[in-house]
Amino acid sequence: MQLRLLLRVEEREDTTVPPYESVKDRILPRLRMERREAYGNALTDSLKKFYNVSVFDDSIKVALAPNKTAADMFKEAQAAATPLGRIDLYRKLVKQFPDDSVSVQARFMIGFTYAEELNEYDAARREFEQFIQKYGDTELGASAKWMLENMEKPAPPLEDDGTGKGSGKDQVPPPPAPKSGSSTRSP
Repeated sequence: MQLRLLLRVEEREDTTVPPYESVKDRILPRLRMERREAYGNALTDSLKKFYNVSVFDDSIKVALAPNKTAADMFKEAQAAATPLGRIDLYRKLVKQFPDDSVSVQARFMIGFTYAEELNEYDAARREFEQFIQKYGDTELGASAKWMLENMEKPAPPLEDDGTGKGSGKDQVPPPPAPKSGSSTRSP
């Protein structure tokens, strides 16, 4: 049995090579970078061979990476694009700097992110309960307690008193959110 394939060309576009002058600004930097990398690799390889050494890429990455402070890591976590990315970075901060004051805020923000951004109330509840066990007598401990009591409730409607700010009647303001927090909703 012989299989035959039949193709039909519907349209044809002639390709042209763009003039060098129009593409050189894109090509030259890439070629220079490739040349530098090739030279660096050749030099490294010759030094490794001459001195009979091994280089571990992980150690190079660690050596070249700047040391981040807890505050740097907190800012990085707040700037993460996704809620789960923020939670992951907050957890890394807590693991690396368990005794830093910023880690306390990071622990609170894990629960806050679960509650406010992901609406994963069971996960938020677990995080807040752990937080309260350790930091219940702090300002953020009060915020965590408030979150536990109110996270699944709808926000109270604002009553207009003519100023556009609401009357404030029957509204109890929540405890303050973390000082460095950048969330759009506060607890």
